[in-house]
Amino acid sequence: TLDRENPCLLKFPQNEKIKFIACGDYHSMCITESNQVYAWGDNDCGQLGVGDTEKRTNPSLVSIPNNEPVALIASG
Repeated sequence: TLDRENPCLLKFPQNEKIKFIACGDYHSMCITESNQVYAWGDNDCGQLGVGDTEKRTNPSLVSIPNNEPVALIASG
């Protein structure tokens, strides 16, 4: 809930590793090496895609319909 000037370590379930990340002004998303999508940050308009409008301070798994593979994400 605090603005940060320096990077901080994020912890993912099962020590997932990030293979792609997209950062917006107030939220970020990533694709992990196991092709899971996680999102965190401001969510007042539901922009995280997690089914609610709660701010997320930790990466939250985004449910992808039919487990379709995700090739690219964008935040902004």
